[in-house]
Formats: sequence, structure tokens, C-alpha cells
Amino acid sequence: MPDITACPAAPDPVPGFAMPDPCDPSPGATASAAAGSAAPLGSPAAPDPVPGFAMPDPCDPSPGATASAAAGSAAPLGSPAAPAPGFAAPEACPVLEAPAAPGVEPAPDFAAPAAGFAATDAPVPETAMPPDAPVPGRPGAGELLLRVCAETPDAGDCHAALLLDGAMLGASPAVVCVPRTGELYLTALPLGEGGGDSCYSVTRVLRFADGELTRGAPDVVVYDWGEGVFEAVLCLPSLPEARQRTFPYTVAQLPWETPAMRERLLAVLYYDEGMWLSVESSARVLCGFPMPGLAQGELYTTMGCLVAVTRDGARQEALVVGPDRQARLRVQADELTVTDGCITAVDRLGTQRGHERRTRYRCHGARWDAEPSEIGFFTREPAPVTDVAQALLEALLCGAADEALGYLSAALAGGLDAAALAAFFGPFTGVRPCRLPEEGGAGRVFGLLSGVTGTGGAICCRRFRFTCGAGGLIENIEEEGDPADG
Repeated sequence: MPDITACPAAPDPVPGFAMPDPCDPSPGATASAAAGSAAPLGSPAAPDPVPGFAMPDPCDPSPGATASAAAGSAAPLGSPAAPAPGFAAPEACPVLEAPAAPGVEPAPDFAAPAAGFAATDAPVPETAMPPDAPVPGRPGAGELLLRVCAETPDAGDCHAALLLDGAMLGASPAVVCVPRTGELYLTALPLGEGGGDSCYSVTRVLRFADGELTRGAPDVVVYDWGEGVFEAVLCLPSLPEARQRTFPYTVAQLPWETPAMRERLLAVLYYDEGMWLSVESSARVLCGFPMPGLAQGELYTTMGCLVAVTRDGARQEALVVGPDRQARLRVQADELTVTDGCITAVDRLGTQRGHERRTRYRCHGARWDAEPSEIGFFTREPAPVTDVAQALLEALLCGAADEALGYLSAALAGGLDAAALAAFFGPFTGVRPCRLPEEGGAGRVFGLLSGVTGTGGAICCRRFRFTCGAGGLIENIEEEGDPADG
């Protein structure tokens, strides 16, 4: 009976492969092959290497290690060596090409250099700017340069986001190049900061044809600066204030005697969802007139007429009612004063120095006639000059040419009088600082508003550049471009 403790004899190993030793309890022990030591348990022994090709050594943990070939050291793993003895090197596989269609030229070989050019790895040299490349501050060929901004009636510039055809341009103001022909959809969205928290958002369309504005919008002011440069100002309307309903109340009362009519009347200025002026007799209302404003007002009598003055924000309005209870005059101004037979209206012109226009209205029988207006400083002292060029243009606009001469240097003012200076600039209706990108040049540029160009109502701006000297006075004035060239 066989001994059950005896280990069975190992079978004949497969040539080139080590078998494990079942009697050796140590892990990884293997029975000896016919020649050489065996590999660890489960590890295949290195087969006979193909002549001329190196096989990796599975027992060498170093990367890139290979078993030795029969003769010489082997190449790294996967590197082909010389062909085995008796085998010729294989030829490259042929490339199949489809025959070219009749009359069709074969595709060129883009790897080969073009005829007349040598292949080179040298970097491509920088080329000069083409002659039609856009210049900073000026549009490129076939384009217009458009500056877009949002403004409010009270605060001026408004902090708003701007969109062009639904694409975000950024915060106001923004400058963009647009086609010379086409429609532009402009949108301004108030951001609730810097005076934009009580305004509507607006979307307006502008149409250009061959570089000319052909369609505008009533609340979009477009300035034509010439040479294909435009500026569009979107005026954002103010939201109405939320007002609580107030019980009607009386603001002012004044007895009014009309000797010609032999009546004793009572004039009442009161608030009832708005200001009203009523003329009553024995608690019976004879006539009434709506008035602007909310809670401030005064009543006067002069030259047999009744005068009611109310204030609406920064403006005042005066209503003159004759003895026949008919309205004789309505006038609005920044400041209104009523004296015997005269109503004085003062308007602030918004200049840098604070010029004012004063107009007097006098009663002549049944008429109230306006006297010629005066320009000056009537209710306040003049403000200091911060921009000499702007002060000169505003003085000319107000008709104060003598004041304008004082802003010129002695060399420039020599031989000039007020009439010659006014003739140099010609007639204009307003002044606007140029806020467009400049390509260079010293001094300040201002636009003189002079008429309308195109069917879309763009305001023509004639550009003038002012250069000041060390003393702060203007030494040179130069007109730039021609708006008709746009």
C-alpha cells in the first residue's frame, strides 16, 4: 500500500515552463526544471527568446529590464532587432491610390514647398499694417464708429448696462464699430446706482443707410461728429414717484376785487389730486384752472389781474387771469417774481459760470408783453472758470462776446474784436464736449451744434480743438474735419 505521506513525483515539466513544488510549503517554491532554477509560483518562465529579439525579464523589478538573448544584449522592450535568420526584411506595404477622374487635377502635396519657395523653419516675419486697417478713434472701411451712453433728465449720465442687438456692450458709455447700412437695436438697463434707480429701461432702433442716419427715435439724441463717427444718447424716462392719496386742502386764498365788473371775488389755490386755481363768488365756483406742482404756491393781484405762482420741482409757473376771468399769460422759469405791473422770469442757462437769462413781462392794457431778454448774473455770483475753452464757447452762445475775448492769449487776441471772433465760429445752437476716443493731439475738442443732418435727425457737430498755454489762456484754435464727409 503506498505511503500517503509521500509526495507524488513531479510530472515532466513542459519545456520552458517551471512547475510548482507541491511538497515545499514555502510560498513561491517551485520544482526545479530540467535546467536552471524555476520562477515563482504562478509566474511563467521565460520562453526561449526569438533570435534577434529581446524579451523582458519578469523577475527583474527594474524598469526596462530585459532577459539576455542567446547572443549579445537585447534591445529595449518592443524594439525590433535584426530579422531572424532565414527571414528577409519585409517590404513596406504598398499604398493604394484611387485613379484620378478624367479632367480632375490631383490634390497637391502640401508637405512639399510651393514652386519658387524653399522649405524653411524660420519664423514668419511681422508684416506692416494694411492701409485700410482701423485707426484708433476712427472707423474702419465700411464701418461707423458709434458711442452709446444713457442719460437721465435730472442727473445727466446714468449708470446703466448697454446692449446692442441683444448682445452686452458693457456699462454706459460704450464705443463700438457698426455697419454703415443696417438697423441697430439699442437697449439701456438702469443698474440702480448713481441716479439710475428711478428710471425705465428702454429699447430703441436706429437705422443707417450708407453712413447716414435715416431713422431715429424721439428720445434718442444722435450727434454726427463727421468722418463716420456718431454718438447716440438714450434718454431714460423717470419713474413716477409713489404718492399717497391726500385729503384736499387749501394752499392760499386772496380776495380779488374787479372794479370794472363790480365784483368781490375770492381766489383759492388748493390741492385735490393736483393743484388747482378757482375763482369763487359767494361760495360758487365761477372758473377753475389746473396748475403744476404739489403743495407750494402764492397768489397776487396786479394791474387788476390775478396772478397765481406754483412750483413743480426746480421750475415755477405763473398764470395771469384777467378781470374777465380769462387766462392772459402762462410763463415758466427757474425763478419768478411778481411786482407792480411786472413779472420777472429768470432762467439758468446751465453754463460753467452760471449765466442767467432774465425776461420781464409788463402789462399794457389787456396784454402782457415780453421785453428783450438780458444775459448776466442776476440771482447769484458767477462761478470760477474750470475749462477755458468751454467758457469761451458758452460766452459766445450767450451773446457775451466781450467776455469770450478775455479767454484768449494776447498773441491770439491781437487784432480781433468780438464780431470777428463770433464770425470765426459761425452760428451754433449748443456746445458738447467730445468724449470720443482720440488718436492723439493736444488740447480739448468741443463740438458746436449747428443744424440737423440726414432724414433721421442727427445733430451736426463741428469739431474745434483748443490748445492752452502756460498761463491758462487759449493760444490756438483749429477746426477739425468736416461733418459732411461722414
